[in-house]
Amino acid sequence: MTKIADLWPPIMQELREFQKIAEIENVFFEKLWQEIENIVDDQFIQTATEKGIARREKMLKVVPFADDTLETRRFRVQGLWNVVSAARMAM
Repeated sequence: MTKIADLWPPIMQELREFQKIAEIENVFFEKLWQEIENIVDDQFIQTATEKGIARREKMLKVVPFADDTLETRRFRVQGLWNVVSAARMAM
């Protein structure tokens, strides 16, 4: 990922104050970038994060078992999603 200071003119990159600002902003932008990636991943069951699978489980009224892995939960949700989709198409 591009560092914020790389986008600044060279003269600003050399100033101590701006280096500190860049250091703080980079942490913020890394977190923001990760959240954006998670949102994209949550659009698809195969790549959904814990939060994304929990949302689909809620929609399908599924309660995961305590020892379920994320992969197991994805597999269960995908199967139910296919059944619900097929039922809707048959209507």
